[in-house]
Amino acid sequence: MKKHIFILSLIIFSIIKLYPENTVYEFGPKTEWAVVFTSSRDTNNNETFSTKLLHNFAEKLSGIKLSGTVIIAITDNDIPDLPETIPANGYKNINLLINKIYEKKTSAVFILSDGEENKVKIIPGSDKKTSPPWIIESLFEEFSKQNIKMDFNSNDVILKRLGFLEDDKILAKYLNEGIPSVAISTNKDITSSLVSLANKYSQEIPQDWDKHYNIKKIFKFIVIKERFLIIIMLAIMMFALFYIFMFSFLFGKKKEVHIKDLLTLWRVPILFFILNIISFYLSEYIVLFIFRMLFGNADAINLFPVAATGFKFALAFSISSGFLVINRKTNLPQNTFIYGYLASFSCFFNIFIFSSLDLSLSLMFLEIYALSFISYHLKRAYIQIIFFILNLGLLVLYFFSLFFHTDNFIPVLFYADNFAVSFFVTPYYLMLTRIFFRLKRHNPDVKFNKVTLHIFISLITVICFVLIIIGPDFLMQKQKRTFLLYKIENKINTQEVISGLKTMPANENDKSFLEQFKSLNENDFIAADFKLENYLERSIGEIKVSPALKAALINILITREDGFPIYEASSEFTTSSSGKEVSFLSPLNINEAFSIKFSGEKNSKLNIKINAWFYDSPLKIDFKDNAENKKLIFQVTKEFVLKPDSEI
Repeated sequence: MKKHIFILSLIIFSIIKLYPENTVYEFGPKTEWAVVFTSSRDTNNNETFSTKLLHNFAEKLSGIKLSGTVIIAITDNDIPDLPETIPANGYKNINLLINKIYEKKTSAVFILSDGEENKVKIIPGSDKKTSPPWIIESLFEEFSKQNIKMDFNSNDVILKRLGFLEDDKILAKYLNEGIPSVAISTNKDITSSLVSLANKYSQEIPQDWDKHYNIKKIFKFIVIKERFLIIIMLAIMMFALFYIFMFSFLFGKKKEVHIKDLLTLWRVPILFFILNIISFYLSEYIVLFIFRMLFGNADAINLFPVAATGFKFALAFSISSGFLVINRKTNLPQNTFIYGYLASFSCFFNIFIFSSLDLSLSLMFLEIYALSFISYHLKRAYIQIIFFILNLGLLVLYFFSLFFHTDNFIPVLFYADNFAVSFFVTPYYLMLTRIFFRLKRHNPDVKFNKVTLHIFISLITVICFVLIIIGPDFLMQKQKRTFLLYKIENKINTQEVISGLKTMPANENDKSFLEQFKSLNENDFIAADFKLENYLERSIGEIKVSPALKAALINILITREDGFPIYEASSEFTTSSSGKEVSFLSPLNINEAFSIKFSGEKNSKLNIKINAWFYDSPLKIDFKDNAENKKLIFQVTKEFVLKPDSEI
């Protein structure tokens, strides 16, 4: 009888799926569009401020007549608090919700998460994609009506589009699927604003998606759309070209001198560009070489992102600033007007270069060009210095948020495309050259201008080098989430520390604390039941893993040396090693038994490896006082060989 029940369960196993639980409310009539509000529970699947807010929001919507479909989805936690090296199968709940959203022709998704109590943070993009401008504008409008303070840097839209800022992984999932979405982080009650958004987008959801808009704050946030941006660019470019070639220096008392000097100096920007490329590549190589000598591995630059990046650029500028000496020895004309003209023209040229990379950059380079255009028409040295500082201030304004994400310095700045950086800095070299020539003209007896520049840049280089040697904490990379992994396998206990993708031995303090767990073995955490039997021309089996306490994640690996281990299974699985290894992952934070049923080749011999991860142990010993910013994780491993023990 038991055999027949076992066979029947295997016949129907292909339609059984293990899905985590989502709480979904749906309001309004069925329409081809839907506005979605979603949030996730915490790591232990407890309610958060955001999920409670959505429950209250659902109660309010139940009494409101809507014009279209409104979905409120509260999902179980999708992202485990585990090391990156552990193969957690995240985003199952989000993928289920995305599949539901796909049933609609158009949609708009608002993702809520916990944040600060007195303001709302708007996250406009992730993974080099940005939210549609209309969804951002609607948030500006609603929060302004409610007098809610917004934490939003308008220039972050560009930085998100370039991938310069940290990604919001959940928002990235929706944007990468082409679903209009935006993330909101707050601990403030914004129910009234959500009701207004639900009413607005239940009537109609726009289908346009401007990919290159800008946002400026002029008393309030203003969205500059792509079409308007192109019109502005064309108008300014037409004016600039007309002025450059008709009025710039073809008229006036010194026109012949200017034309003569231009025919001589037109090569200078090209020389600067080539010299910059050489200096950036050379300085990058030198910095990596120094880190390799000091720490044995060039990847150590990730420990000192600020100092390493500063060292590279200071060293590059120190090398390339030697051009001023070369310029003097080659007796090139020191026509400050032409140097200003060349700087302005280089800024104008950069508009085309960087707009081809991303159109949204055009506005920034138009502003840089405008400052340089005004500057080169002004003769006094102190005014040129002021405009040079304004240009640098403009860059600080645009890249302000990047300075607070020093972990991104290495991929974004240190390993930046040296050709693009060379295009970027060439106008600034020309501006500086003009300033020094202007200062020399007004102070012919002063001999230390160039020496002062070299000393200043060399001093910065030396300071960066010293900071790398000393390694002060404030310049160190922000500490990644660190885990203390206590591994139990075949009654052998080992300890290791994992930070990011790096694995290190545990220190003596950790080992001393972990001595309390040496009596534990695999059976204290999990029990495994299994069965494999031949049936006709196949083998059918089941593996059931029962955790003694809540497991963060359970992984079942099935391998076979002489062929494919399984043909079909009741749960989703992944394959590797040319199909000879199959992996099953449980839902996150699982209390109940994790069971899989499968079929494979007759008389197959299977190697089974069960890995289970726990945030706690049966001993219930508190690790917080000993944590040192580490989270304790228990990894339990059980292995056995599975052969058919009978034939049905």
